[in-house]
Amino acid sequence: MSFARTVGPSATLMIGNVLRIKPAATLEEARRIAPMLLDIPDADLSERMAQARRRLGIPTTDPRRRA
Repeated sequence: MSFARTVGPSATLMIGNVLRIKPAATLEEARRIAPMLLDIPDADLSERMAQARRRLGIPTTDPRRRA
């Protein structure tokens, strides 16, 4: 089980709230807005933010995905 799964659904809700406030938030900005996200490793938080953006219909800010 990944570390992010042990953080629980409250982190998913928090990530969604952060992205509603600032859709293009970086990992650092998300952690500044919601300090509880400091407990999630970079790779896990990045993936969870990408999933939340897809779920919320927020376009990706990753330049590698623009083609």
